[in-house]
Amino acid sequence: MRLSRLAVLGCLAAAAAAPAFANDTDVDPSFAPTANLDGWTRQYFGTTDEKTVGLARATTATDAGFILATSVSGGSNGARVGLFKLDRNGTRVADFGVAGRIVTDTGFTTVDAMTVDGSGRIVVVGSRPGFGGVGDFAIARFQPNGSLDPAFGTSGVTSYTFEQSSTAFAEASRSVLTDTDGKIVVAGNVGIPSASSNRFGLFRLNVDGTLDTTFGNLVNGSGFRGVVERFSGTRDAYAAKVLKVGGNHYVVVGTSVYSSTDTDFAARLILPDGGIWANDTGTISLPIDEPGNGGSLYDTAISAATTGPTTVVVAGTASGHAAARRFKLGGLSGGLYTTLTNDTDFVGSAIAGRPNRFVSIYADTYPNALAVRGNGDILMVGRIPDGVTAGRQLGLLTRLRANGSPDPDFSFSDGASVLYAPVSGNAGTSWYTELTAVVLDGARPVIAGSAVDSTAAVNDFDAVVARLSSDMIFADGFQ
Repeated sequence: MRLSRLAVLGCLAAAAAAPAFANDTDVDPSFAPTANLDGWTRQYFGTTDEKTVGLARATTATDAGFILATSVSGGSNGARVGLFKLDRNGTRVADFGVAGRIVTDTGFTTVDAMTVDGSGRIVVVGSRPGFGGVGDFAIARFQPNGSLDPAFGTSGVTSYTFEQSSTAFAEASRSVLTDTDGKIVVAGNVGIPSASSNRFGLFRLNVDGTLDTTFGNLVNGSGFRGVVERFSGTRDAYAAKVLKVGGNHYVVVGTSVYSSTDTDFAARLILPDGGIWANDTGTISLPIDEPGNGGSLYDTAISAATTGPTTVVVAGTASGHAAARRFKLGGLSGGLYTTLTNDTDFVGSAIAGRPNRFVSIYADTYPNALAVRGNGDILMVGRIPDGVTAGRQLGLLTRLRANGSPDPDFSFSDGASVLYAPVSGNAGTSWYTELTAVVLDGARPVIAGSAVDSTAAVNDFDAVVARLSSDMIFADGFQ
């Protein structure tokens, strides 16, 4: 059964009001107490737009707070990096930047993802102009106090391109992680005009921002310069997320294009040295195949997370419905994994003829990020139309059990619930709320996103953060 937008609003609003589920889906009113927004906090630099691109735990031994990364309009190339540091209770930390916030023009055209390394340094990736004005990968690293790190790149910023001639590639970052030794792994997309194709790109930087020439399968003199690949055959590939998995392997998750009307979730295994197996070994396609307009089958992977060292859950959309699948690493030989296989324990929505996949019954549901608890239960965050007023969007929460089935203890139906961020002064609810990040603070999920500071129009986006109340559903420290 698929429900209309009108049905969505009525049902989800009723669920949000039901006291039986208040402990799980309500915002914790004790979070960000000085903001006076009933458990929410709005973070901004002025009247420019601030849109959340990442939320991470500050990882130094004495620090239990959060780093919030935003894309702030303006700057020399259109996007600045805005960082905020919050303590564990949602209050800005005064000794970070200026009064807990700092905005920096790094020359980026887009700001796309963020992580924090084991030394508390903040790594932000995006794109910046390259050859012919076409985008290159862009990376900036900030010190734990929010200032650019002079020991990285040029004054804290560097860029990278796979171009080897006068042909300009269209390159953009989508995901970043840091290894325990401080090296930085970046995944994104590489548009190749001469081949009229798109592939995912993956490369690793040393701690000082120089290219790690021991990593990859593309020869570069006496070393390597990363990976530019497809998920399967000759199909276009678009990256969504890079993850570190068991045995120091990596997995790139994204979307594989089968035709103009058919795209699938997909993943590729990357060996510890950046190599790949030949002939599509170590790849997997994970179709959802939810029928769309005109018989189209558009599945788009948006994010992913590990549920253990050898298991990965992928979230995205299928013809406009929130969807998820799960796969496993296998074929261990000589210390190297060789296969990615569908996880048949992921029951999902139990759709006849299409097993092992979750598909939301609600249309126009878009998950942006997910967190996984120790036993495998999944929380996805995103957005959904309110179903009544054109253009209005609500924050969406969807919780699945470890087997991928909707969790009936979280909402009235299909594991879904909605949230509205308040506007300044707590004078009503935002016209447009979208959740784009979630991390875990012990038992409680901390969610972040963007919301307009208006009850009636789309204008002046601010970053928003809140902590959910909980019945101890999430394992401590797992994210």
